[in-house]
Amino acid sequence: MARCRLFLVFLALAVGTLALPGLSASAQPSSPVPRSGVVEVGPSARRPAVPRPSAAPGAPAAISLTNVDASNDPAPQNETTVATNPLNVRNIVGGANDYRCTLTGDAGAGFYTSMDGGATWSGGLLPGITPCGGGSYQAAGDPALAVDAAGSFYYAAIDFDRTTSRSAISVSKSTDGGLTWGSPTFVTATNNSQIFNDKDYIAVDTHSASPFFGRVYVSWTRFNGNLSPIVVSSSTDGGATFGPFVTASGAVNDAQGSVPAVGPNGELYVAFWSQSGAIYVVKSTNGGASFAAPVKVANIVTLPSPLPGNSFRVNSFPSIAVGPNGNVYVSWSEWVNGTNADVRFSRSTNGGVAWSAPVRVNSNPSDDQFFNWIAVAPNGTIGICFYDQSFNSLNWLDVGCNKSTNGGLSWGTTIRVTSTSSNPANDGFGGGFIGDYTGLALTVAGKPYPIWTDTRTGNADVFTLRW
Repeated sequence: MARCRLFLVFLALAVGTLALPGLSASAQPSSPVPRSGVVEVGPSARRPAVPRPSAAPGAPAAISLTNVDASNDPAPQNETTVATNPLNVRNIVGGANDYRCTLTGDAGAGFYTSMDGGATWSGGLLPGITPCGGGSYQAAGDPALAVDAAGSFYYAAIDFDRTTSRSAISVSKSTDGGLTWGSPTFVTATNNSQIFNDKDYIAVDTHSASPFFGRVYVSWTRFNGNLSPIVVSSSTDGGATFGPFVTASGAVNDAQGSVPAVGPNGELYVAFWSQSGAIYVVKSTNGGASFAAPVKVANIVTLPSPLPGNSFRVNSFPSIAVGPNGNVYVSWSEWVNGTNADVRFSRSTNGGVAWSAPVRVNSNPSDDQFFNWIAVAPNGTIGICFYDQSFNSLNWLDVGCNKSTNGGLSWGTTIRVTSTSSNPANDGFGGGFIGDYTGLALTVAGKPYPIWTDTRTGNADVFTLRW
C-alpha cells in the first residue's frame, strides 16, 4: 500500500571565509582560499561493510518501497546526483564522491548506471581525472549530472590536489546511457594559491524551440582571495569545448552552492546562496553570455552546522527547476524559530522578476529536514525530496518526498521513501560527512528517483528506488 501511496504522490507526473560550512581545518591543507569541501577518507573508512539493525528504535514500520544500493562497494560514497534518460525511462545514471581508489585513499568521481529501472547497477570512476582512472588530480568531487534531448549524459566535477594549488572543473560525456565515459573536457583549470574552483553544477537546454537548444551550462564558485563569485561557462558543441566563463552573481561576492536550470525559451537561471543569509537567482536571455543583476528570492537564517544533536556538516544551498510553462521554482533549507531545519519553497511566475513568500514543504514542522532537491515533470508537477529526521527518534537519516500539482501553491504529506533509517555515525568519517546535497530525477513517465547517502550496510553507500 505504501508503494501505491508514493506513486500517488507523483501520480500526476505519469499524465502529462568564505569557509565552507562545517569544514574543519584538518580536512584540507593550509591555503589562502578553501581547497575543497570534499573530505579526505580515513583508514577506518575502508573496512568491509557490516550489517546493523534494520531500523532505528522508535522508527515507524518500514514501508514497502524497494530501496537499492547503486554503488555496491565497501568504500564510502556520498554527495549524490542523478539523471534519467528522456528516451529510455529505465536508464538511470547516478554520481557521488567515491573513495574506492586504493592508490590515493581519496575521493573520485563515481558513476552508477542502471538499464533496467534500478534493479541492477554497474559503475566505477570516471576516466582521466584521478589516478585510478588514469588522471593526475589527487581527488575529485561535487558530482553533477545532466542529460540532453538525445539521451547523452554529462557529468561535471571539481578536480583538485590537496598538496598543490591545482584545481579544475571538468565535464565528462557518455553516449551509451552512462555505461562508458569519454575523456574529460576541462572547463577551467588553475594552479594559483589564490584561486580555487569549487561546487559546480550542470544543466543542458533540452527545449527544441529554444535558440540555444543543446547548449551545456556549468556554474561554479570561483574562490579568489576573499571573494567567491558564481561564474558560468557554456558549450555549443556537446561538451567538446567550453567558452570563457562569465561572472553571474553580479555584486554578490560571498556566494556558494550554485545550480543552473533552463526554461522553455532558452532562459538560463542560476540559483545560489549568499553567506549574508539570502537566496538569489540570476537570469540570462542570451545563452549565458551575460546575466541580469541578482534578484533576492528570500532572506534566510542559514542552518547551523552541524545541526543540534548531529555531527555532520550541513548547508542552506538551494536547488532550482523550471516548469514547462516557464514558472521558476527554488527550494532550500533554513533554520526556523531557532529550533529546527525546514525545507522552504518559492516560485516566480514572471521570469524571476518577483518571488512568492516562502512556504514550508515538509509536512512535519518539527525535527530537521535538509539537503533538499527539486525536479519538475513534463506536466508541471513539482517533486522535492530531502533528508527527514522526523521518522525516527535518534537523529538518524531518512529520506522524505513531497509534491505539488498546482505549481507550488500547496503541498501534500511527506512520504517516507527509505525502508530503513541510517545512522550517520557509519558514514566512514566519524559521523562528520554525508556529503553536501542529495539528488532527484523524475522520468518522462512520472516516476521519482531520489538518490541519497545511506549507511544501513554499516558504510556510506549510494541508494535509490527500484520501480
